[in-house]
Amino acid sequence: MRVIDYGRLLLLAALWGASFLFMRITTPAFGR
Repeated sequence: MRVIDYGRLLLLAALWGASFLFMRITTPAFGR
């Protein structure tokens, strides 16, 4: 893979991880 592919994959992984953490943090607050 090229460098741009690694950067795109890393960006996608970071975005997915951040959204997952955001869901894990905010779900208990709204789940009551």
